[in-house]
Amino acid sequence: MSKVIFALMLSALSLNVFAANEQSTDEVAKELANPTSALASLHFKFQTRTYEGNLPNANGQQSNSILFQPSMPFPLDNGAKILFRPAIPFYLDTPVFTGTDFSDESGIGDSSIDLMYSPKAVDGVSHAFGTYMTLPTGDEKIGQGETTTLGPEYYYVKMNPTSAVGLLAFHHWDVAGDVDVSQSTSQIFLVALPGGGWNYGTQPTFTYDWEDDQWTVPLNFNVGRTVQWNERPWKLSVELDYYVEKSEDFGPDWMLTFRISPVVENVMANWF
Repeated sequence: MSKVIFALMLSALSLNVFAANEQSTDEVAKELANPTSALASLHFKFQTRTYEGNLPNANGQQSNSILFQPSMPFPLDNGAKILFRPAIPFYLDTPVFTGTDFSDESGIGDSSIDLMYSPKAVDGVSHAFGTYMTLPTGDEKIGQGETTTLGPEYYYVKMNPTSAVGLLAFHHWDVAGDVDVSQSTSQIFLVALPGGGWNYGTQPTFTYDWEDDQWTVPLNFNVGRTVQWNERPWKLSVELDYYVEKSEDFGPDWMLTFRISPVVENVMANWF
């Protein structure tokens, strides 16, 4: 798995000049606000969470993690795209309940993969259909053991001159392993694009666990800006979540996310 991660990062970090450099910062910012964009980019999310709950010493627990998620679209001759987005979390420390107390664990978490087909956009409206899956790449204390999950996924995006609105929804079940999983996730996003490369808005992610009959619901606000460094577009953003619904035993309270997303040449697209 580590060789696959290294290959993705090495391929994506090519420093050749590419078409995105010819676009204005505002144009790139608008493209990056569209999850079905044809631009390839890397996403590094640095996340800090605090927790609370009824378990012993649950209040005040904290985790720190880095999520690496390359976005590699493959444009087709008919204007459609294949969207490929693996995501690999690295936990610097995360609380794991041992039965009587919490211990801090570090390591790679379970990976996920989005693979979708997006037809050519019509009148600023894009759709994408595909699958979402997770793979048991994580440490046994951090991940879900040997469990693999799979399910359907859908994107809707409407791009306007100064805003973007959309919906992401997916559900996945366990298809292998010894942990029962049945989970639905949806994300609504409303993004304003006032110019100057800026963006702000909200994109809360709601999750419902059918096994535990449990909602996880945050309030979300984010702000970011697209800039040009060394002729390369970079999107920088900060995001804050406050969870108004989560497990009473143990769940996230606050989450702060810093994101760094360079636009890169999609070397892998040339393989097809």
